[in-house]
Amino acid sequence: MAINFDTLPDDSNSNDLSAFQEGTYLCIIENAEMKKPKPKMIDGRLTQNPDYLNLRYGVYDGSGKRIQGVFDMQFESSAPLLQYKLKQFIKALGIGITGTFELKDLTKLINDKEFKAVLKVEEGQDKPQGGKYPDKVVVDVYDDQIYYPTTTATADVPAPSDKDVPPEPAEENFVPDQNNPEEDVEY
Repeated sequence: MAINFDTLPDDSNSNDLSAFQEGTYLCIIENAEMKKPKPKMIDGRLTQNPDYLNLRYGVYDGSGKRIQGVFDMQFESSAPLLQYKLKQFIKALGIGITGTFELKDLTKLINDKEFKAVLKVEEGQDKPQGGKYPDKVVVDVYDDQIYYPTTTATADVPAPSDKDVPPEPAEENFVPDQNNPEEDVEY
């Protein structure tokens, strides 16, 4: 594929989001991976926060066309807002986790999952060396629910255990399906 260098942007702030309408969008998880945050110097000591779940969603319009990519993060945190955000995310995906789990286990369950999210444009912040970072589309954590299921059928249901699986019918109680010619049964 050839690249036309005449059409490449002149600066990194060319991410024009003026046409993006804030609202609720269908999102599909394209990538989910655990990342290690950069260590921070706090009170003269180098501290390391726990790993976090880094997510990339494809954002789709009403016609099913991918219109935007969004990065989001989920954290193991004692902060109430971050705990609420994580719970709403899990509920919207319809996974139904109950009890204790590790954030890293979500990476195995959520790729290609669909949900809806309230998105807004966040103004770019000031760079330490001057200038501004580009505006970006983010999840609106101050929405009442933040994330929504694509269907209304979601529930917090624990994973079935072996005792929840019904036993196979005993031979003497077996009743063949008389409407199914595939079963080899004498009547």
